[in-house]
Amino acid sequence: ELLPASSTDITFDNNTSLTNYCPCRWDRILLTGTTTELIMDDASMSGALRGIMATNEAPIELIDSDFDNNLVSVYLNNFSTGGSFNGSYLKVDGCSFDATVAPSTICYSSSSVNMSTVYPTSSICGDPTMDIIVKNSVDVHVGHENYDPNTFENNSGNDKTAIVPDASRVYVRNNLFYGVTAICSDNDSKLIVGGTLAQGNIIEDCSAYFNESAMFFEENYMSGSSLELTEPQYEEVATGYDKGTEFNNNSFYESDLFIDGNGNPDESTLIIYDNIFTFTEVEMIDYPVKFGGIFPNLRRITFHSNDMVQNNNATLVKVEDCSYMLMANNDFDNLVYRTPSNGNEYKGVKWKNSVDGVVSNNYFRNFNRAMDVHGDNSGVNHVDGTQFTCNDFVNCYYP
Repeated sequence: ELLPASSTDITFDNNTSLTNYCPCRWDRILLTGTTTELIMDDASMSGALRGIMATNEAPIELIDSDFDNNLVSVYLNNFSTGGSFNGSYLKVDGCSFDATVAPSTICYSSSSVNMSTVYPTSSICGDPTMDIIVKNSVDVHVGHENYDPNTFENNSGNDKTAIVPDASRVYVRNNLFYGVTAICSDNDSKLIVGGTLAQGNIIEDCSAYFNESAMFFEENYMSGSSLELTEPQYEEVATGYDKGTEFNNNSFYESDLFIDGNGNPDESTLIIYDNIFTFTEVEMIDYPVKFGGIFPNLRRITFHSNDMVQNNNATLVKVEDCSYMLMANNDFDNLVYRTPSNGNEYKGVKWKNSVDGVVSNNYFRNFNRAMDVHGDNSGVNHVDGTQFTCNDFVNCYYP
């Protein structure tokens, strides 16, 4: 329903069910104007093509409601500041989002509705089934510590993306993600994911992609999941947070963290501090020397005070083609000691083609090779200027 431009509010509550009452007829709730408000409290929406589409300044509150089988459940575009909830226009608390069927079974054809204005422009976030899309907007909150968590789940095995920030600033707090692409951000987005223990997210059996975005990622729990960052941005995420991308006080279990600087010689863009990595591998590549003779004023990667344990022959940390990196005060423990005779590597840190770094005051225990340091076999020393100082090696065959 297209609401009039004058002030008109719409409320669904008390177990309202918005389902497709004839084959694929339910399309969307389209909100326009600056004073229209939508409230869904204890309601449900199933099988919609675009559940809610809103532009300008339309406050939306989604509380304790269910969204099932929607190709796009919520789509926001061109919001600025203000709003009725903590400076945001979207309040999502205690809701569940679940995809149980493949997009092709919802019987909408691309010829009947033009979706080109909905999908993000980047190929990295091109999944056709999405829960919440936020484009060109700021101060959008998905989840809050004072309310029940939202649940994003996939019970079908079909691809599903939960939250898609595109050129937007989004707060993602107190959510549960199961078997989905939890977050896919792009185009200079700024994200606050977690923030305190009460605001942290649980991310299980998921993937997440952050492309050319700045992020503050704190107090989250990840299990069986994969995070990929490409070219983290050197920008202030929100008032009170440092510039760049930060991972602080998170717990990773049987997960992967992959960070690609994409050859961008920016200043200090990445801080990984005081996390617990259990059976988890961290890889950081392609942060080159800054060109033009300008010495960077800060380390571009800081990997500090992390606790890492592993129980197989995977490498805990891989650093390749990075410059001016600081790796200090970390605990590395492989749990299982193996001699070289069995053919397993059991490496703590692989440091390759990375110059002018500092690897200091780290603790290595129970490794075949605690550190594997080498260049590219071209006859040139490609770890030139890196300081390996004051590290502790216990029960390591090759320190």
